[in-house]
Amino acid sequence: MEGELKAQSLLPGCSRSAVEDGCLVVAYEGRSRMRTLTVRSGEKLRTQHGEFHHDEWIGAKFGRKAFATASCGSKRRRVADERKERDSTTAAGDGDLQKDAAASRKAWIYLLAPTPELWTRTLSHRTQVLYVADISLAIGRMGLKPGMHVLESGTGSGSMTHSLARAVAPSGRVDSYEFHESRALAAQAEIECHGLGDFVKVHVRDVQKDGFPVEEDRKADAVFLDVPGPWEAIPSLKEGLKEDATLCSFSPCIEQVQKTCEAMATVGGFSDFRTFEILLRQYDVFTHRTKPLDPDGSAEELAASTSSGVVCKPLMDARGHTGYLLFARRDGVVEGV
Repeated sequence: MEGELKAQSLLPGCSRSAVEDGCLVVAYEGRSRMRTLTVRSGEKLRTQHGEFHHDEWIGAKFGRKAFATASCGSKRRRVADERKERDSTTAAGDGDLQKDAAASRKAWIYLLAPTPELWTRTLSHRTQVLYVADISLAIGRMGLKPGMHVLESGTGSGSMTHSLARAVAPSGRVDSYEFHESRALAAQAEIECHGLGDFVKVHVRDVQKDGFPVEEDRKADAVFLDVPGPWEAIPSLKEGLKEDATLCSFSPCIEQVQKTCEAMATVGGFSDFRTFEILLRQYDVFTHRTKPLDPDGSAEELAASTSSGVVCKPLMDARGHTGYLLFARRDGVVEGV
């Protein structure tokens, strides 16, 4: 059927090289303005800067600019956007864009192929989500690689689930557990839509109450917990994890970390407890032009004393506390020996 939503993998190397009718695309207006949408012939995207027709996107390569067919906003904003676009186009030296002088005066967006990182920033929040800084540390310290079997509890909006899937694909498996049925169904539908259904399964189960299912022939290599009471799932994990498997638990409060450590010490079979907190600070990189030393000098003197260079400056609005990441390892020592 025309306009039907097509499954599109969010894994590297699996995405389409060009935009197609019915596929997902990330419309990038700026670092803080992105949205994921489905391309449908005949539909339009309306932003504060302009109106974009989906039909003009179909066939375009991912990463290219898409120009608005009609500008929106105040005259002052349009003039500023036109000046900014002319400057950026000249600096970039993009011959294809400079050929179309009319297009360079219109509002534009980038058409990006969806990835787990972009999905995290644009998804519909059914719950609070983890972001790239915490996700990258968790996956790195868990040592995930293709072929591993990972357990997850607290699927929520599916942010972490997508990154776990990419880490173990294409030969691994992620079993994610969510106690809220409607959230679990919504997450599974997104997983299927994103082409990850072959190695990700979302189950409806409250692991805090019922624990993880224990299967002797399918013990997990790692587990990620994002639930209010992670300590309640520890007893089942002692039997459900392979020897030397890694546990990672995300908790916003240090008291949750303490109770989880106490539970692992009481149950036994876990060691190497480590806790991290990430305080992220971003830096802004831009081109800065210095002012002339003598503004009343001649044109030659002004040109000689004016220069430009790349400046790296920390942003003042540094992101503060998000949560604590607790790591532990399942002992490989056989108890009682």
